[in-house]
Amino acid sequence: LIHRKSMRLSAGTSPASATSILGNDVVRTVENCKLLSFTPMGASGAGCGMVMVLWLTGMGGVVGMAVVLVLLGCNIMLTTLVKRIEKKSLAAADQRLVLMKEIVTGIKAIKLSAWEEPFLNAITKARDLECVYL
Repeated sequence: LIHRKSMRLSAGTSPASATSILGNDVVRTVENCKLLSFTPMGASGAGCGMVMVLWLTGMGGVVGMAVVLVLLGCNIMLTTLVKRIEKKSLAAADQRLVLMKEIVTGIKAIKLSAWEEPFLNAITKARDLECVYL
């Protein structure tokens, strides 16, 4: 992962920002490994918990488990939907920020050429597109 990301960094990237980007990935990987160590404990706890509920409550426990599994499926579907919408929202925000950077970089030319209105309309359209996903 780190090798692939370092190969994708452009040649103009400063060493400090490259180190920061790669350092964030290393920290994230270590944190994920820590959380991964809880997987066996969570699986065995859930399995033993289900057995205990079924043993103590009988058929009522089966109905309760079915409801929990249905709600879990709904939660997974909603999470994937929200993730997809969030990705679209971030893409729209990125487009707006690129436009804003372009405007700030060329503000002198925009003012001298009296292009404020067209750029204001472009910013408004980009913001409206971004707000669709909110």
